[in-house]
Amino acid sequence: MYPPLTPDVEWLPEVASKGWIILTKDAKISRRPAEVEAIRSAGANVLVLGATMDRVQLRDAVVAAMPRIARAMAKRKGPLVRRITPDGRLGPIEGFE
Repeated sequence: MYPPLTPDVEWLPEVASKGWIILTKDAKISRRPAEVEAIRSAGANVLVLGATMDRVQLRDAVVAAMPRIARAMAKRKGPLVRRITPDGRLGPIEGFE
């Protein structure tokens, strides 16, 4: 859909408009003003995964988190920005409580 290295502010609104959940390992996405504004204005649902997790750990964390993700999304419309811990818990990200 978008080539590698496309700026986040270009693809975030379109992905959010489709109702897709954004999975990223980029923890800094929640600290860059342009990306924060794109997330907020698009009502994006963003889940930040641990950058040091390998593929198996990422899979296991997302699978374990699915019930929590479903509950969190049912409670509120985006933006929803949370960190997924290795054991599948959802943690807050500063500025998106």
